[in-house]
Amino acid sequence: MMTVNNPPKLWLLVLVLVGLFTMLAIGKVTTDQALPIISAIVGYGIGNGIASRNGESVEPVFKQRPAPQHRPE
Repeated sequence: MMTVNNPPKLWLLVLVLVGLFTMLAIGKVTTDQALPIISAIVGYGIGNGIASRNGESVEPVFKQRPAPQHRPE
């Protein structure tokens, strides 16, 4: 199971995707214009981002959910 690790980054990616699909639906951009942007946004969300190329640690959007801690009763 996955959990959201960086909510602001996720919301920004979702907001841009929704805006882009809205502009695509009303005809403000063409598919040829939108596809590279959609691919870049999805690739960034899945990948490690620009900082990983520089050897810096990156806060991923998603991470593994920690195992639940059982409390003794």
